[in-house]
Amino acid sequence: MNDGHPDQPMYLSNLGAAQRIRFNRLGDLSDLENAISNKEKAVQLMNDGHPDQPMYLSNLGAAQRIRFNRLGDLSDLENAISNLEKAVQLTDDKHPRKPAFLSNLGSAQQTCFERLGDLSDLENAISNKEKVVQLIDDGHPQKPGCLSNLGNAQQICFDCLGDLSDLENAISNLEKAVQLTDDEHPRKPVCLSNLGSAQQTCFEHLGDLSDLKNVIINQEKAVHLTRDDDPQKAKWLSLLGNSQNTLFQQDRHPGDLAACITSFQAAARLKAAYPSHAFRAARQWAQISHVNGDLLSALAGYRTALELLGKVAWLGLNTSSHQAQLLHEHCESLGCHAANCAIKLGQFEDAAELLDLGQSIFWQQASSLRNDLEKLREVAPELAKNLERVGSLMDAGIFSDAAFTMGQHSNQHSVEEIGKERHRLVGEWDGLVESVRQLPLFKRFLRPIPFHQLRQASSGGQVIIGNSSIFGVDALIFGTVGPIEWVPLPDVDLPRLMELAHSIIPEQATYGSATQREKYTNRLLKPALWQLIQSLSTLKACQPYLTHGRK
Repeated sequence: MNDGHPDQPMYLSNLGAAQRIRFNRLGDLSDLENAISNKEKAVQLMNDGHPDQPMYLSNLGAAQRIRFNRLGDLSDLENAISNLEKAVQLTDDKHPRKPAFLSNLGSAQQTCFERLGDLSDLENAISNKEKVVQLIDDGHPQKPGCLSNLGNAQQICFDCLGDLSDLENAISNLEKAVQLTDDEHPRKPVCLSNLGSAQQTCFEHLGDLSDLKNVIINQEKAVHLTRDDDPQKAKWLSLLGNSQNTLFQQDRHPGDLAACITSFQAAARLKAAYPSHAFRAARQWAQISHVNGDLLSALAGYRTALELLGKVAWLGLNTSSHQAQLLHEHCESLGCHAANCAIKLGQFEDAAELLDLGQSIFWQQASSLRNDLEKLREVAPELAKNLERVGSLMDAGIFSDAAFTMGQHSNQHSVEEIGKERHRLVGEWDGLVESVRQLPLFKRFLRPIPFHQLRQASSGGQVIIGNSSIFGVDALIFGTVGPIEWVPLPDVDLPRLMELAHSIIPEQATYGSATQREKYTNRLLKPALWQLIQSLSTLKACQPYLTHGRK
């Protein structure tokens, strides 16, 4: 069909819509590129004044905004806003599509504010979201979502300007969104969570405990209404756990602490959860238990977090933001805190294993895990390719869609579809990992090295492991045989020790396999730190292996 045919714009637009759906499903950027190209051509071929022109402009703008979210090119966002503004300008207020066009424009303007920080963009976003609410009746199925979007934008405005009326308006709109949404509606948990977030902000500013209790009530409802195969459930559980912990800090009631730990445990163990979400929940479970003296619970939480950290690190092999995030969250201290728990419980071998696991995942992610991947590509290239493919889908958030949009072309997945896809991906990932472990060189793939293998590093004498964390400083001494000797160091100056630990000069810079990891027991230490190690034992042949953690 030539470009002069009157139906050509429609065909191009429909093709673009199908390509965008496939992008949403598979995450292949070429599908989104082709969708935008075809939508652009449809707009160019459309005559001014055609009744479908605003719809084509809005669909194009929505696709450009998605590409901005994926690639961060500001020109995409600027073009999206320009096309969405045209769509709004060309549409009468009485037209049934006008609310959808305004909603999409408001969302793009809010995204622009988040990127550039220009308050006028946020004000325009709120203005357009308010118009949407005014244009649709309470019985409209999209009304709760529009109220929720408006409330979220007003809460952001409060965070920027501190005007309490913005927060009051946000809570009012979010409460109405909850009231207008049936419990059976898949978006009810989102409405409840958004309301809880605004109430949490109100508690933080005014200190009224009733606001915090309302937060917990709404978050509990969100958890109760969300299926176990929905990845968002881990998010709701973590938010609930944070609120329960805040309440515990206020009243010190043991029941609130127990409820908090239970929420984080459930989030960490949810199979459908995004690995990064589950990891953060496990870390919270461990740290809160540790601070409050429940060492068994803390150790279980740390172990879960370290196992999940291996998966998160593997999934993030080609994403610098993952590595930056792990650094920002001080993940290198997890092994140290875990070892502290194990030592206090008398589980010295577990302490050594957990330290090795934490160190090997965090400090050697770029070399060790990449080395494993390269070896896997050589031995089983198809298996490595499938593992990378499934891993990228598991943690990419392609199927996550917490925001509300309007219009029949939004192409959003149903909760049931998301749940089925997550269940399939988790099952496929577990099957692939098990297949890797069947290979001779990969039996310990993404698993900690057992202590009986680690202790072989002491073949030249004794190994001293110095472990420091905010919970205490200890040393473990062992050889190739015999029990581990524990040496508590209650009088060590922790800040000074951490300063010295940062001064370690690695003698062996090669890491990767289990054999290579054993080599980092051999290090040159600055004289002052070496004196500390020597003071632990009169043994003449020691191989020091110092770890340190920070809060």
